[in-house]
Amino acid sequence: MARALHIFLKKHKIRVTHSRRHADLLITIGGDGTILREKKHCDLPIFGIGSKSSFVCQARKDDWKKVLSKALRRPRVEERMLLMSWLNGKRLEDAMNDVFVRNSDHRILEFDLRIDKKRFKFEGDGVIFSTPTGSTAYAYSAGGKELTPSSRKYEIVGIAPYRRSFKPQTVDEGKTSEVIIHTERSAIAVVDGQFSHRLKAGRNRLLVKKAKRKIKLLNSSN
Repeated sequence: MARALHIFLKKHKIRVTHSRRHADLLITIGGDGTILREKKHCDLPIFGIGSKSSFVCQARKDDWKKVLSKALRRPRVEERMLLMSWLNGKRLEDAMNDVFVRNSDHRILEFDLRIDKKRFKFEGDGVIFSTPTGSTAYAYSAGGKELTPSSRKYEIVGIAPYRRSFKPQTVDEGKTSEVIIHTERSAIAVVDGQFSHRLKAGRNRLLVKKAKRKIKLLNSSN
């Protein structure tokens, strides 16, 4: 596919370079995970070619020529929100979909969540902080709302909160969320399903807010 893409771009008089410094567009081949990994290093607009199960990728392996041709003729760069987070003071990777904390040994966790002046205390298997892009994935499956990609809010969803004691919350993009997690044993924080960080036994602090930068996706204008 990479060879076919190279030929396609050459026919469209688009120069291919492996140097990001001289590039205007990054094209990825693989799937959503490829974009989720690349976003850490890339401020270029991204066009992703994935599989039938891909959601973030704009094209699939059977229609990429048609979709990319349209995007190149009438380009539109769409910006998506990212979330930045810190676990016990350590900066984690920016999240395009979500950052979540969950147990890893089937023991319940205790959460003390603060959103500005609001405070929620609950127990459960975990908690998800989701961008609008990620709201259709894990957060939605856990009972959250489906946000539009351009929404200026992010979402917080509990994972199996005890007796449904915590309802999903939508948070204005300018607000910072802080959650204290109490765990006796094993628990992890995961960013975009790609990066895993182990929590320590006892008290852990996760701070989440909108990132300053955004991810850029190349789509076609209507």
